[in-house]
Amino acid sequence: MEFNGIEYKENRNLIPLEIPNKKDYYTDLFQLENSFVSRLDIFQIAITFIRESAQLITNAISLFEQGYLDCAYYSLRQSLETTLTLVYLANLQEQEREKELLKWKEKSIFPMYNSMVKSLEEQKAIFLDVKEKMPIYFDGIKKTKKLLNKHVHKQGFDTFYVSRKHFLNQERDQTPIIEEFEFCLKKCVGAVVVFRLCIDPFPILLMDPEIYSRTQVFMSDAFTSKFVEKYVGFKNIEDYKQTDLYKSVYNHFINLEKRLPAVLDLTKNAYIDKSKTEEIISQIHLLRTIEIQAVAIAMMSDKVTRIILSNFATESFFTSTPSIRKNWGFSVEKYLEFRNISSLLNFSIDNAFISSISVGEKTFFIEHNEKYSFEEFEEFKTEVTVTFNKLENSKNM
Repeated sequence: MEFNGIEYKENRNLIPLEIPNKKDYYTDLFQLENSFVSRLDIFQIAITFIRESAQLITNAISLFEQGYLDCAYYSLRQSLETTLTLVYLANLQEQEREKELLKWKEKSIFPMYNSMVKSLEEQKAIFLDVKEKMPIYFDGIKKTKKLLNKHVHKQGFDTFYVSRKHFLNQERDQTPIIEEFEFCLKKCVGAVVVFRLCIDPFPILLMDPEIYSRTQVFMSDAFTSKFVEKYVGFKNIEDYKQTDLYKSVYNHFINLEKRLPAVLDLTKNAYIDKSKTEEIISQIHLLRTIEIQAVAIAMMSDKVTRIILSNFATESFFTSTPSIRKNWGFSVEKYLEFRNISSLLNFSIDNAFISSISVGEKTFFIEHNEKYSFEEFEEFKTEVTVTFNKLENSKNM
């Protein structure tokens, strides 16, 4: 075999390692990415910054396993700085935020990590309240960042590639190295979580069943208990719940009307239980118009299994009538085909059928297991319109 000098040069001091629970970390990072913020004024940049932080942590795992330990620790440190930048920008008034964001985009003078922390503290931002309510946790973040810096700045021979690969060290147990990295990894994920919670409390708030049952669909998902315990700890979260931010949002929602189970299923899971329409109608005032339209359709026919808004399925509902279709989705081409048919009736697909119906100002595709006769479908459409109008009127009374 021909000697490859370039490959030897690039890999001679690398020690590939393996993180046993890598897939679990990636699953957890996906949960973090789905914790969308509720503030519309920073919604788009928040998505970008949070996803970038998750990507940096993913990069750190990959780099560590390849043997680039200092780069891995640097990427972890970047995840903290990136999320804190989001918190810093979110705290500013819109006009000032635009100025600072422009500086950031143009790579001109922009505060570094410690300067951002100082600025947030001086402005008595939400960040300061969270930091003061969680002093032990933030002290841990500070210690973690110092540890990251030791690796980034290559302090200690154990941070040197040539020292780790020295023949006297080649038989050394690598377990402590992996454990230290995983320790820092978990701390960084937790720090990103807490920084993100300085913007809004919904991923924690929605974990409370009493709050969950009083809310509509939020873009953010609730964190799981396992996720919280693993990366932040329940004791620290209880401290977070003492913040003004958490308490003010909690107090707002706890005073709202609690949704009944069937209504909660509809608003949260887009599921319509036809046997519980009376329960749903009893809280019709809590439903959006599109939800009322879907309920009217479901109520008027036992055949309907699924209700899909014709605008490329931006919203869809399924009912307690099970579908015989194994596949739930449709291709874009199929949607365009449906939309180009002015009066869709009994279009065959996967042993089931698709028809279209207009309710109010919306058009829906409905999926059904059995065919409708023309007369039956015309009567059905009339009944749906009458029912929807009654429900909509009762909502406004």
